[in-house]
Amino acid sequence: MNETKPMTRRHLLGSLAAASCAAFAPAEAKKLPRSTLTGRVLRRGEPDYEDFRLGMPWQMFKPNRYPDWIVQAQTDRDIIAAVNFARRNGLRVAVKSGGHHVWANFLRDGGLLLDLSRLRSVAVQPDARRATVGPSVWGRNLIQRTLLHGLGFPVAHCATVGMGGFLLGGGFGLNGDQWGTMSCFALAGAQVVTAAGELAQVSAAQNPDLFWALRGAGNGFPGIVTQFDLNLFPAPASILSSTYIFPASATAAVAELAQHLADSRPAHTEILAIMAIAKHDTPRNQVICVLRVATVAPDPHESREILERISNQPGIAAAIARMEYVSGDWEGQFLDSIDAGRGFGFGRYAVDNLWTHDPKPLLAMLADKLADSPSGHSHAVLQFKVKTELPAGAAFSRIAPVYAGLYSVWRDPALDGTAMNWLRTSMQSLTPLADGHYINEIDAEARPASIAACFSAAAYQQLRTLRSRRDPGGVFFDFWGNA
Repeated sequence: MNETKPMTRRHLLGSLAAASCAAFAPAEAKKLPRSTLTGRVLRRGEPDYEDFRLGMPWQMFKPNRYPDWIVQAQTDRDIIAAVNFARRNGLRVAVKSGGHHVWANFLRDGGLLLDLSRLRSVAVQPDARRATVGPSVWGRNLIQRTLLHGLGFPVAHCATVGMGGFLLGGGFGLNGDQWGTMSCFALAGAQVVTAAGELAQVSAAQNPDLFWALRGAGNGFPGIVTQFDLNLFPAPASILSSTYIFPASATAAVAELAQHLADSRPAHTEILAIMAIAKHDTPRNQVICVLRVATVAPDPHESREILERISNQPGIAAAIARMEYVSGDWEGQFLDSIDAGRGFGFGRYAVDNLWTHDPKPLLAMLADKLADSPSGHSHAVLQFKVKTELPAGAAFSRIAPVYAGLYSVWRDPALDGTAMNWLRTSMQSLTPLADGHYINEIDAEARPASIAACFSAAAYQQLRTLRSRRDPGGVFFDFWGNA
């Protein structure tokens, strides 16, 4: 997404664009062995290309970026053949798994787009507490399979997020603090197609450099994951939650309360805050803050005791509404994300984010920015991390006690430019509070220099070195702004 005309900024160097054009002379194009591929192949300009391209982003705001080729792979052999074709013809390769990336980073100008949406296998090994999944499996589908064996995994809160991009970027998962801080740390390994067109097994023991990048490199990962190997966990017996609604004037109290809860490190607890617009037909939007505390303790009585202690916190008195001790189940956590009546997932979206150590001014500034949002659907999602210690040896290396994602959400295409500008000017104001960013939801088109701040300085340099070694010919598209 970008200004009034969505996503029009070009990020490929002129020399690469010229090379791509030269590679697609008719004689060269015949080298793509369509007859041997089991998946669909579309070349730009062919029938169905544009409908196929527009259908890839999950939301209604579509970027104006056009791959020269789209290959919808169905097997590892399809992927290897496409990568080899791209390397021989000087083309760069982009990868789409579930397609839930808000900015549709997988759509690039020129080159070849590998669509992995058909790779949706799930195999559970209950005795070993392991699962192997295709990169496009939705989190909800995985949980449905693992629950049959009393097991779970920290999948995304939204039902339709594919495992590929979610895990590669780190992953904020359900019960994530208890199951590894970020979801990527529950990875046991993967199967990866390299830039050389080889199928590699990746784990702590095999290709450890790629295993390091597998956990957190995001779309900078120098390979294509065709299968993830996951460590599973005993599923919670019950989920109990309490939700409190506060007026925007109480953001200081909410910040103090949420941070106090996180600092006390309550076991089996997830602390989320959502800042939303309650009413938008006034001179300034009326903003509320919703604080949700969910517990997944093994014993339901323990969950209730945790929530009772929270209910007695002084800051709760500022709430204007409360829904306490609500019982739920694991799969039920996804219902809001796929309920058309609630309006989620049916509009036009843009997002940016930051990590911070200072939630009090952050919440106050977010309330002020949302009050001036051009759309009543915009909101902010904050996660107060109970655990911030990261395992060593992973590309995911940037974290802070509070994560905030700011979403500009609108329905009317006439608001494209205004809604995008609101997000970007708002994030500019919030930048002084940032202690880094999260690669999966960063506005890399507007701020490509901030990509480095998604990693520690050492990890970012290691990732650059790894890409040079593993992909010296530049077969795979890099982060925005990098050649």
